[in-house]
Amino acid sequence: MKFKKIILLLGLTVALTVATACGSKGTDADTNGGQTTDQEATMPDADTPIDEDFGVTPEDGESDDAPAEAAARIYGTIEDISGNDVIVDNQSDISTRGEIILTVDPQNTILVDAQTALPLNVSEVEKGSFVAYLGPAMTLSLPPQCTPEVLIVNLPEDGDAPYYAVIAEEPIVGDNSYLTVKATDGATYVIPDNANVKPFRTRNILSVEDIHAGTRCLFWLDEQDEAFRVVVLDAE
Repeated sequence: MKFKKIILLLGLTVALTVATACGSKGTDADTNGGQTTDQEATMPDADTPIDEDFGVTPEDGESDDAPAEAAARIYGTIEDISGNDVIVDNQSDISTRGEIILTVDPQNTILVDAQTALPLNVSEVEKGSFVAYLGPAMTLSLPPQCTPEVLIVNLPEDGDAPYYAVIAEEPIVGDNSYLTVKATDGATYVIPDNANVKPFRTRNILSVEDIHAGTRCLFWLDEQDEAFRVVVLDAE
């Protein structure tokens, strides 16, 4: 009887010793060299989307309360077109300088002719100058690749490209029926009452009264920095 008790006590001692050793081993593995297994498991690969600050894009539902950021404006020249990919040489200091692949999403990318203000298909894009407004995600591949929110092509040689803006607050009516609108990027646009306001893909008749907070627009500016043409992108 005493022999059985001794065996039982020895078994419990061995079991406790093994459990303690396993717990210590797990702790050492997690803290070895200051690196944790969780960090290694969450490192992005080459195709992981990142934002403009090179941080990993949050998963759906992680940043519901985060404010929407204004799209980054880049410019340069179009080097080649392949399928829905427009290969450009970015000459701005925004994002990555040099070659970028802009993948046009026919359902979401605004592709517009700078001179006619008409929508285009990728097959109609030609080499030349461009302006693009980038979405928040860009791959770590070389060259980097992203889907632009807006791609403006066929820029006039002696004129400027239109500006893309999301209206941040309700417009303010000033003297002489001028309308002042503020965009989410902080820019302010003045729209005179004789400005040509039109929809992007329809033939509906619009006016400055159709511009509200949240409306996406393209603004063509004259020498006085007033909008002589406004294309409303959200009009039905």
